[in-house]
Amino acid sequence: MSSDIKVKARKSPISALLPAMGVILLLAYGYVGWALAPELIAWTADEFSGFSGNEFDENIMRTAFAAFIFLVFTSLTGLAVAIFVPRKRSRVNEKDLDKERKANTKRIKQQKKKQRELAQKARANTKRMGEE
Repeated sequence: MSSDIKVKARKSPISALLPAMGVILLLAYGYVGWALAPELIAWTADEFSGFSGNEFDENIMRTAFAAFIFLVFTSLTGLAVAIFVPRKRSRVNEKDLDKERKANTKRIKQQKKKQRELAQKARANTKRMGEE
């Protein structure tokens, strides 16, 4: 059977700073996206003949391209984090799960058997009372 006692794992001191680092990273990506947007607009206009770069207002185009750069950077960061951050290993192994499963099955069978015996005794008592 498994124990109900849970031991808290110690967190590293840097884990408290992760949300702040994430916000700083997002702000930096936003700034980089805003700074690189005009260059990306010019490059896109040069590479694709159907795009001239002035289809919309300059601020709208810059915002849209900055948002695109921001999404690309955050997606790449999320992918890197998912790949390189170690996962927690489960401390439960198959043998323990199998033992617990067998113990639960055995307990359920015993409960059913006890319930049947009680039901038989109850029927016998009601039968005896009916004969009296």
